[in-house]
Formats: sequence, structure tokens, C-alpha cells
Amino acid sequence: MGVCGEYLWLAHQDVSMPHDQDVEGDTAEIASEFECLQCGKIVTADTHPGECSDCDGEFQNRAKSLE
Repeated sequence: MGVCGEYLWLAHQDVSMPHDQDVEGDTAEIASEFECLQCGKIVTADTHPGECSDCDGEFQNRAKSLE
């Protein structure tokens, strides 16, 4: 592969960050919605709320997919 071919190969490589690490600006002061995966309770918080106060279930940030 010549220099041009190597450049094209490198230019088409996926260099994006994994979805759970995407950052678009400073999010320190942005509240997020979290949903309990067990009972469905939704809370708004600046940081991960920990366990659900209703059922002790785990919260998931609603902005992230459940894949």
C-alpha cells in the first residue's frame, strides 16, 4: 500500500468514542432524567441517584439506550 493508500485507509477508520463516553461540552450542571429499571419511577438529578427509594431497583440514565 502506498502513502496515498495508507492515508485513505486511516481516513476511513472509525475513531469515534464508544456511546457511553460521548461528551459534548461541559455537562457538570445539566440535570438528567433517570428511570428505575424495576418499577419505572423517573427522577431528575445532577448525578446518578443510586438505588430507587420505592423498590431498591437500579436507575438508568434515560438518555442512554438499554442495549
